[in-house]
Amino acid sequence: MLDGVAEETPLAEASADAVVAAQAFHWFDADRALQIHRVLRPDGALGVIWNVRDEATDWSERLTAIFDRLSGDGPRYRDMRWREAFTRAELFGPLHHELTYHVQKVTREQFVDRVLSVSYVASAPDDERERVIAEVEEMLDSDPELRGRDEILMPYRTEVFWCAKL
Repeated sequence: MLDGVAEETPLAEASADAVVAAQAFHWFDADRALQIHRVLRPDGALGVIWNVRDEATDWSERLTAIFDRLSGDGPRYRDMRWREAFTRAELFGPLHHELTYHVQKVTREQFVDRVLSVSYVASAPDDERERVIAEVEEMLDSDPELRGRDEILMPYRTEVFWCAKL
């Protein structure tokens, strides 16, 4: 275990076959973070992964609308601005992409806890978090797909991107 940040990793030059960032790359200063190429061996690769809710259902879209009001202008995976650094940098080959779908089975309580774990909901003032909880609980009570369920199926997609060091 080493103390460091994405933009200034303490790893030695050419010391890694691969580097992976999960659920995090959109928070990095991407231009600086891509300097990670220095720690990759000649055939090394960089991977970035996100596990995101799939908004294929009406209630999932509604859920996003409930808590997105708190997101402000913070960095987001889905705005894809993080990809711009890969285009600017001449450090890696093309960015490849794979997508897979899965479902997370949760109880009502776990559903609410999942919403509360979203960074900008978790860091919101108490009154805003309480408003989100109330809206989510109202949705759980009123949506025909969710109402009265002991188990809720939350649809997700895993987005995997990777590229090779040039």
